[in-house]
Amino acid sequence: VAHSMDGKEIMVDDHPLMVGPVGTYCRPSANTAVAEADLVFFIGCGTGDQVTRNWTLPRLGTPVIQLDLEPSEIGRNYPGAVGVAGDARVALTMMIDAFDGNYGRVDSRAAWRKRIAGLVGDWRESVKPRCLSDDVPIRTERLCADISDWLPDRTVLVADTGYSAIWAGTLIGLRSGNQRF
Repeated sequence: VAHSMDGKEIMVDDHPLMVGPVGTYCRPSANTAVAEADLVFFIGCGTGDQVTRNWTLPRLGTPVIQLDLEPSEIGRNYPGAVGVAGDARVALTMMIDAFDGNYGRVDSRAAWRKRIAGLVGDWRESVKPRCLSDDVPIRTERLCADISDWLPDRTVLVADTGYSAIWAGTLIGLRSGNQRF
């Protein structure tokens, strides 16, 4: 799962399938995952320049499905997208019910899960020294790591637009389903 900044709270940050924010202001793990995907499913997400890194993600020729409450958004930036108009929660619930528990072979996705874990692990290792730094003045990465560790279970984290949103969206981890961004 790669998310836009507005979709940050869709899953906890340490979920094994979470690769993080995608697009211009992103985690490289998310952009790589979307670039390598066989299919990209935009769910309630505008496909503007920020989340698609100026329409370079997904790569040209990658099949796209787009689910949006607003029908005019479907196919606006990805003309070949298969469209589903509707409320994301309702539509996804109906799709899951239609599968009736038959999702195909789970082991067929083991290599992709391993790839995702590697991408996220590599990214986390690359930022770890800065997140643990004792530099003065404090590094932004360290501040974000400390905020992640400190955030209470029921929290609404608000970040202004610009760099504060980029840093917060990329580096502050929401670790509870009760936390909001």
